[in-house]
Amino acid sequence: MDKGTKVFKAHFHDHGDAMSHFIMEGVVTEIVKDGVPLVQWHEQLQPFDSRWHARKADAQRDIHRGMIRFIGRMQAKADELAAEILHADLSTEEAAA
Repeated sequence: MDKGTKVFKAHFHDHGDAMSHFIMEGVVTEIVKDGVPLVQWHEQLQPFDSRWHARKADAQRDIHRGMIRFIGRMQAKADELAAEILHADLSTEEAAA
């Protein structure tokens, strides 16, 4: 990647029952550490690795995948709760009969 190239990285954090995300936008620098170019993001220098993308859409795709995993986990929790509610409803009906 050439120095001065704008690159993008997804930041997706799963907080258990909540999530947050944003796109980091950095610039490839001429600084190389251990053979790896560094990206300047605000005041930080980070290694240019596979999580940095030349296209913003690719970083957005990383966030999308994280959201899908999060939604799947939340759906599993919702299904679990629905099963508990159904069990409670059926137990109450049996006790009343």
